[in-house]
Amino acid sequence: MSTRFSVFNSHCLPEDEFKQQVITATEDREISRQPVNKELDKLLQEYVDIFDKNEPVGKFAGEKFRIKLKSDTPIRRPPYRHPRWKRDIINEQVKELLANGSIRESDSPYGSPVTTALKADGTHRLVIDVRELNKVTVDDIEPMPNIDDIVEDTVHSRFFTK
Repeated sequence: MSTRFSVFNSHCLPEDEFKQQVITATEDREISRQPVNKELDKLLQEYVDIFDKNEPVGKFAGEKFRIKLKSDTPIRRPPYRHPRWKRDIINEQVKELLANGSIRESDSPYGSPVTTALKADGTHRLVIDVRELNKVTVDDIEPMPNIDDIVEDTVHSRFFTK
């Protein structure tokens, strides 16, 4: 049986049949998990100093992020109304992000409302609703990679991350 399968099938086949295709496509690799785990453990121990033990969020201090817009008219949306318990969660997360330097105060004419999304573990993730900003953002002319090509390229991969 071919190890190539189409991601398109994930929408056309019953879930169990699609899962079987994925298993068939990946089981030919005969990779022993033990050496992979030992190798990964060794790398994690060798580079333990790059992981911040005090802060759950990292930040990139490289290039400044720029968004190209179709118009110079600032997009500013009012904050969403939230019940007190959700406002408390939002305020706490904003305080933490300010304290660890992930965000900073701004007097920009642009603004988007925030809310939270429930995570699998029952905690809340702070999210920003940038839909209005997206409407005036210049489209990136770089084509999106083909998902089937990406999946095919990962068939022989040894590590997968979220």
